[in-house]
Amino acid sequence: LTVSLYTDDNQLLKVLECPYSISWSNCTSTQNSDIRTCDICERQITDTGNFTDHQLRRLISQKADACLKVELNQDNLRVISQGP
Repeated sequence: LTVSLYTDDNQLLKVLECPYSISWSNCTSTQNSDIRTCDICERQITDTGNFTDHQLRRLISQKADACLKVELNQDNLRVISQGP
């Protein structure tokens, strides 16, 4: 599954591609409630649900390969799913 993330003004933020598509509830909690660890690849995943546009841009610019948790109905970005 491939997901493209856009700002409200249609600027592409990031294309997410995860071969695992693991559920947030199946990831290991950390001391930070917005970050969990994938039990398959052991990478950190950041929940972007409460991020501002500025915070999203900063995170992605600082760590282009960041794994992100996003919801289709998030207010802070537009999510377009491609593929099955």
